[in-house]
Amino acid sequence: MNSIESHISALLYDHDCVIVPSLGGFLVSQDTSHIHVARQIIDPPFRRVAFNIYLRQNDGLLANHLVEFDSVTYAEARFRIDQYVRDCFSKLSDGKKVIVERVGTLYYDNERNLQFEPFRQMNYLKDSFGLSPVPFAPIEREKTAETVVRKKVVRELRPSLKDTGRTLEKTRRSAQRYLSILTVAGALAWFSFNLYLVAPQPASLTSVNPVDKESLKKILSDTGLQTHEIATVKPEPTTTRVETVYVASASPTSAITPERNSTTAVQPAETGTIPTDVKAPSFYVIAGVFRIPENANEFVSKLQREGYSEARIIDQGKAFYVCYDGFTNRAAASALLDSLTEKNQSGWIWHN
Repeated sequence: MNSIESHISALLYDHDCVIVPSLGGFLVSQDTSHIHVARQIIDPPFRRVAFNIYLRQNDGLLANHLVEFDSVTYAEARFRIDQYVRDCFSKLSDGKKVIVERVGTLYYDNERNLQFEPFRQMNYLKDSFGLSPVPFAPIEREKTAETVVRKKVVRELRPSLKDTGRTLEKTRRSAQRYLSILTVAGALAWFSFNLYLVAPQPASLTSVNPVDKESLKKILSDTGLQTHEIATVKPEPTTTRVETVYVASASPTSAITPERNSTTAVQPAETGTIPTDVKAPSFYVIAGVFRIPENANEFVSKLQREGYSEARIIDQGKAFYVCYDGFTNRAAASALLDSLTEKNQSGWIWHN
């Protein structure tokens, strides 16, 4: 027949709480492995055992275990448990310790409080069965030749205070030299700019008002210098020719957006064959768009020489539209555009 302590120890492997009625409950909780640096060992995972004196209500677990393994009745199992509890309190009252086999030790402290000290060598975790603490020793690394060489190189690369002072002095001198160069360059730039602003613009005597002109002549005559009128010749206006802005297969607004579109005036070409005051139709077959009227007139003359006698210019403010011809309906304009396509000539229809 097994003792009560052996039944408690066996139940702790499978249950988290084993209650001894009228005494208290033994609780277990799982804990991870620990590294003990002082003892230089590694403990495997284990289940820690604790004791709670307030768990005294009989749950039947311990009594049923006695019934199953000792083949006794439930009443006899309860009697054996009660007898064990009485013996424990008797020893505790005498100031002795109660050793629960393979579980721990119960005892009274100085204030008559029941205390419990578990056995550290017992592990109730089945997954750690047979595992013992593993000893370890700290690794002592020897100083290799590479480490010695590296320290030596670092020591050699570290500049001394003397070398640092020389470097700082050299850097300071370079900075002063660059600053001097920048100062001189800035002064020259400032002087050149102010000289440009102060320098008088070339002008003729004819540009001076009459009073100043007479005064200037008098001053020059007093000094014995002769005055000469400088004739100003206006330069001939240069005509800048800009390449034609020509759009073949897009609407005119994608190339040039005219500023005003309320009135349409027809300007004559250089040949003088275009009427000056003709009301424009609604649909035009456009050949090109220009910004310079001279270029537009030249292009109109070219179209008229090629046989398009109705070619003319439509003034749209900043843009001059050159058209083959104008029509009152889109069908006629489309017919002319088809004929141009057959001749490999480009154009597009503009609705005014």
